[in-house]
Amino acid sequence: MEPTPITRPEEDYRLSFVDRILDSVHGYIELTLVEKKIVELPIFKRLQSIKHLSLVSWVFPGAEHTRYSHSLGVMFLIDKMAVQLHYSDGDRQLLRLAGLLHDIGHYPLSHVGESAYKVIGINYDSNPFIQSYTDQTLERIDAIAGPVKILSTERETGNPTHHEQIGAVIIENSQEIKGIIHRNCPFIGENEIAYICDIITGNYNRDLRLSAMIQMLHSELDADRMDYLLRDASFSGTSYGVDIGVLIKNLVLTSVNGIEIVGIKPKGISAADQFLINRFFSTSQVIFNRHVAALEFMAQGVLWYASNRMSEFPKIENVRESAIHYDTDPTFMRFTDHLFWNAVYELDSDYRSKAFTNHTKCFLVFAHMLAKHREVKTICDTETIYFPCARSKTTAFRRSALSLT
Repeated sequence: MEPTPITRPEEDYRLSFVDRILDSVHGYIELTLVEKKIVELPIFKRLQSIKHLSLVSWVFPGAEHTRYSHSLGVMFLIDKMAVQLHYSDGDRQLLRLAGLLHDIGHYPLSHVGESAYKVIGINYDSNPFIQSYTDQTLERIDAIAGPVKILSTERETGNPTHHEQIGAVIIENSQEIKGIIHRNCPFIGENEIAYICDIITGNYNRDLRLSAMIQMLHSELDADRMDYLLRDASFSGTSYGVDIGVLIKNLVLTSVNGIEIVGIKPKGISAADQFLINRFFSTSQVIFNRHVAALEFMAQGVLWYASNRMSEFPKIENVRESAIHYDTDPTFMRFTDHLFWNAVYELDSDYRSKAFTNHTKCFLVFAHMLAKHREVKTICDTETIYFPCARSKTTAFRRSALSLT
């Protein structure tokens, strides 16, 4: 079936590419004029200072790729999907912009930083960091074991500080981003800008015609996951062999109860299976590597502490506002991995001068160890995981709490 048109450009409108960027995963990625201008914006170049896999490069030295290159890769792949599904050039441009901008609201150290900002109104005295960390992890395990949510609006209503929600408010309020889009794509008006944000956040409530487009960025076989599987494997050196080309060539647009969805032809089922299996291997061997888990545990603690106690970091209640006003307030533009490392070295200095109290010592120890490129030791048995912190009292919690990031 043919997709329902969303944009309405002139009949003779065709995508025109004016530049290209050489990517180590996909080769040359071509850019339209609107994309070229957005890529050159400081708010987009900010993603060059945010590593895609936080501290994974300490264990897998090649994993130095950033949210910047990943965003370009998602744009490239979502367009390949759109061509396969016979979308018009106008709708392809809409999807390409959604893919390009989907991570523009990311936190320092990517998901590690976002996790540190997850709990609003935290109280250190009544809810210590390690207990909060454990509670969050157990919630995630329960969520994994629960029912699958299809076309969920959870991100829209339940977590206003999710990086996709932050990205949406940046796009909605950025006069420079919207100005570039309006000047170079007259067929993308305010309503279509809202559609770009809906695709990014996974919100289908505004218009059910977006359901297939949303699925291309929010599903088990979406462009986001395709790119990060290829990119993470390539840079970490853990390639398992998956043919994304075969997978995309077997995508098909169909309808269920009058709603457009993306499906897989029978010939592509084995490629889809292989893709899902490879995602499992990548997650279990890279993301859940025990050394990575220990490092990210420490980094999340430092970020959690810094976001509450250090003036350079936006407070949880101010993240959205700082993102909205990024062009006049430098707080969000500086909210990158560099800010995290500045905090690490400042806290390390406090640790060395013993400028701490009992409830802050744990975070200063984490910063001190990160500054020296050391990690806490993980001591494992069948029941318990321990995180010994230098000379501080060893803290133990249930083994199930080790499902990190």
